[in-house]
Order: sequence, then structure tokens, then C-alpha cells
Amino acid sequence: VEIEREKGLQEVTILDENKEKEVYFNERNEWMGTSWDVQVANLPEAVKKSVMEKYSDYVIDDADYVVTPDNEWYILDLENKQIDKELKVKVDKDGVWL
Repeated sequence: VEIEREKGLQEVTILDENKEKEVYFNERNEWMGTSWDVQVANLPEAVKKSVMEKYSDYVIDDADYVVTPDNEWYILDLENKQIDKELKVKVDKDGVWL
């Protein structure tokens, strides 16, 4: 377990089901969210399809899954090597852009 303070939140790194996860708590020790890496191959088809439709010149370089008390989504790092550009986008499990 590793504990850090970042942007007013306490970040606790844990190992859960052989997966390293970051768990975030506010100053009142209330759970604010959890995030972890996801392999691109394990992303829902709807997410991959949305990326291909909207960002056809980009590939998914990295993916994180985020769960909060109110919602769940993916944060994707997209990369276009031809123009040397990177984007960070947010999409839900159904491929809806947030």
C-alpha cells in the first residue's frame, strides 16, 4: 500500500485481484473514486468502435477505468504518430463521449 496527497485528495495505491488500483479519498476520508489500467484489448467493443468512428487516424495508446460514487468511464490516451499528436478523451462503457 502506498499513500500520497494530490490535489486535496489522498491517493492510496492498492493491489486488488492482482491489479494495481488507485483509490481516492477527500479530506473527510470519504471515497471519491477508484481508477486502474485496462488493456486496450479488454475495452468494450462500443468504446473501440466510438474511437474508430470519431478518431480514425488515432490509436488507443493507454486506457484507464474510473469508478466514482456517481458514474463510471474510461480515460483514453489517443495517439496519431503521423502528425505527432496525442489526445486524452473520456468515454463511457457504451461509447458515449463525456
